[in-house]
Amino acid sequence: MRRLASAVAVAGLLALMLAPAATAASNPFAGVWTSTDLFDGSTQMLVVSGGSAPAVTYQDSYAQTCANNGSGSTHWVANGRGEIQEYGMLVDFRFGGCGSYRWVDGYPAWLYFDSGTLMDNFGNVWHRFP
Repeated sequence: MRRLASAVAVAGLLALMLAPAATAASNPFAGVWTSTDLFDGSTQMLVVSGGSAPAVTYQDSYAQTCANNGSGSTHWVANGRGEIQEYGMLVDFRFGGCGSYRWVDGYPAWLYFDSGTLMDNFGNVWHRFP
């Protein structure tokens, strides 16, 4: 548990270092976002760069799929690229995983910006960090 807390703390510090550059961008999705996973209550973090095709990094402090597949780590990290559209942003996550478990098939995610928060296609509400 202490390792997980350290990993989340390091991720948070990295996100803080990236935040000034990301929030200066011209799209409303740019910045660092956090949410609570509706499925298991874990902490999630999203870092979105600026521009019309932003780089997106997603982290989940506890990914049950990794635990279920025998991974020694349950801290999920996925990288993708966003495409801003009229009503939201489609993110194509190409690589993700934790520990020895890797997801290489990719998966899409939708993000909607509304009144200073994001909502994803899973129903999670994201708030700017900090």
